[in-house]
Amino acid sequence: MKDNYKKIKFLIYFAEAVLLFVLQQNSFLVPEIFGGKPTLLIPLLISISMFQTEGVSTIFGMIIGILLDIGVGHIIGFYAILLPLIAYALSYISGRFLKINFLSYSIYCFIVVILLQLMHFVVFYLIHGYGGYSYVLIQHYLSRTIYTILLSPIIYLFNRSVEFRIREND
Repeated sequence: MKDNYKKIKFLIYFAEAVLLFVLQQNSFLVPEIFGGKPTLLIPLLISISMFQTEGVSTIFGMIIGILLDIGVGHIIGFYAILLPLIAYALSYISGRFLKINFLSYSIYCFIVVILLQLMHFVVFYLIHGYGGYSYVLIQHYLSRTIYTILLSPIIYLFNRSVEFRIREND
C-alpha cells in the first residue's frame, strides 16, 4: 500500500511539472509582465527536493531540466545538467540540516532562482557578446526572476498539501 501512495505522489509531481510547463509556455494563460514570463518549474523542483529523497529529487531535476531546455529553445543540457545537481544538494541539505518550512523554501527559491537566471544570462547572452546587456538583464531577466519568486508560494503550498495528505495515508 505504501508503494501505491509513493507512485500516486510521483504521478502528481509529474503531472504538475507538465501542467506548469504548459502554463509557462503559453502566454495566454500566464501573461508576460514587464517583458518576462515566470519560470515555474524551478520552484516546483525546489519544493519536490525539500520533500523527497536525493534520488527522487535528482530524477525530477533531470526531467524538469530537459523540459526547461526545450522550453527556452537552447541547447539541451544547460538546465538538464544544473538542475539535478541543485535538486540533489537541496534534498541533502533539507533532509539533514534545515527544517522544512515556508521560510526555508522561500530562501531556497530566492537564491536558486537568482543564481540560475544570472547563469543563464551569462552563458546565453553575455558570453556571446550581444549588445544592450543591461536592458536585457533588467527588462527580461529581472522581471522573470521577480515574477517567478512571487508565484512560488502557490507551488509550495500545493506540494506541501500533497505531501502531508499522502503521508497521512502511508
